[in-house]
Amino acid sequence: MPDLDSLGYIRLLISDTDGAVFTDAEIMAVMAREPGEKMAAARLLEIIADNESLIAKSIRSQDFATDGPKVAADLRRSAAQLRVEAAAEADAASEDSGIAVVDYAPFGYPKPELVPWYVR
Repeated sequence: MPDLDSLGYIRLLISDTDGAVFTDAEIMAVMAREPGEKMAAARLLEIIADNESLIAKSIRSQDFATDGPKVAADLRRSAAQLRVEAAAEADAASEDSGIAVVDYAPFGYPKPELVPWYVR
């Protein structure tokens, strides 16, 4: 189960620190299905973008204007950036594992034959 530190970090990444957009249960449901915090934040930003596209159309009235599709595009761009960062962190973590598999053949000799232990 995701911890509360992860929940707070995800809320910070999606600018939902006051809990106005998602409940804790909703964020934890996404966290359970995504491989990391940044990937979960990216998915949540995509959900916000989808809602923005569906609800807030491009509206202009007297001195008020809103552009839902542009806001949704910006949110999707932020989600894509989070996915790139998560992939870079995963690549860096796999490179820093300290284990390397190499083919070992000293001095270019072929690998030894299998010889029974009693033959010397």
